[in-house]
Amino acid sequence: MLKKGRKTVLATGLVLCSLLSSCAREKDPGPVPETVSPEPAETPKIRRFSTEEARIETGMLAELIQAKDWETLQEHARVSLDGLEIQLQDMSLADVPVTLHAFHDEERMAGYADFGSRVRVVFHYDSEFFITAFMTEPVPLAPVPDRDAEWTEQLVMIGNEPQLYGLLTVPADRTNAPVAVLLPENLDAGIDSSGQDSRFRRELAHELAARGVAVLRWEMRRHADPAVLMNDPGMSLDRAVLNDLAAAVHGMEKLPVDPTDITLIGIGESAVLAAASVYNHFEITGGLVLMALPQETGVDYFAKQSGLPEEDLEELKQMLADDELPDLWNGWPASAWKQWDEQDQNRYMKYIKAPVLLLHGELSGGKEAWAYWQKELKNRSRTILQAYEELDDHLRDEDGILDEDALDDLAYWIRIGTLPERKKP
Repeated sequence: MLKKGRKTVLATGLVLCSLLSSCAREKDPGPVPETVSPEPAETPKIRRFSTEEARIETGMLAELIQAKDWETLQEHARVSLDGLEIQLQDMSLADVPVTLHAFHDEERMAGYADFGSRVRVVFHYDSEFFITAFMTEPVPLAPVPDRDAEWTEQLVMIGNEPQLYGLLTVPADRTNAPVAVLLPENLDAGIDSSGQDSRFRRELAHELAARGVAVLRWEMRRHADPAVLMNDPGMSLDRAVLNDLAAAVHGMEKLPVDPTDITLIGIGESAVLAAASVYNHFEITGGLVLMALPQETGVDYFAKQSGLPEEDLEELKQMLADDELPDLWNGWPASAWKQWDEQDQNRYMKYIKAPVLLLHGELSGGKEAWAYWQKELKNRSRTILQAYEELDDHLRDEDGILDEDALDDLAYWIRIGTLPERKKP
């Protein structure tokens, strides 16, 4: 059941869960807890990359695991594998089918083996393909597409190997519908969640599809592959989200949607990245929807979310300006700091020509950020700012129910590019 709430509307000329947060997995972990290796004293940097070599190496290691030959396995590692042996020694893995994957990212090479549906073992390698870190976790289960009288879903795969599970929700009575790419509030969210709202992306996708808008969402890479952050000097926004977003946008022509009418919806942390993403992908012509948009931009936002003391911020900015940032600083690799330093939604908002809809739920607070964006965007053309007095930033009322008016507004704006006539100020 949907409820209507009061709102205030301003037309003009635009609870965070940060990249650092650790949101709970939404899959059933079964009997397999996650196990992570200790960090080696030093990890030799990889100077060449070959995912095929990594795949072959991972396959050989998987055979040793199936044979329970822990002594030989240890000979291929620079860290102790005692934890791995303890985790797997009582599992019956000898006769299960093994699926192998391998990938690299900057100075990181990794491979993992799925032993049927029982356990996934992840290995990180150095330049000589010795194990520098390992991890065990449940084998991810594919989400089950749902359907209704007004919409239907299909499973899609997102990004490069290892690919991510995604769901495309499309209107049941319309082909070639405009499509919205729905990113979550936090960059380690499951396929349905956004921030602390475990159902938001699922419910919003269904409601928008019932109103004529297709929606694509997927499990964030840091949720599907926690090893992205493990012992990784090359961690970056590219690996965490931007590469997958690019693959999703560029793959729209293969899906039953209108690839010439793509809208990007960003919330919280993903909203910070959204303007630059629209700038970098001309295919996103439908516009940009921003919810819970922070006031801080770029490295200031990431520094705040990572708990960096305010007195250290100027030092960080100076090191970035002088290109003297060490490989690892304040617990995060230089690549992450540098990419966040490039994210300035205010600057990119001036570059992009796409229409913008900025939504604000007053129940979530954020008055300072809302006032800031009212001032900054007052002269920007093709921009609507809309506040809802009795809703939060996920468009829910005090009872946790998505608001019908807000859903109508959002779907109408995506389809038509403006608000319904009765709601124009």
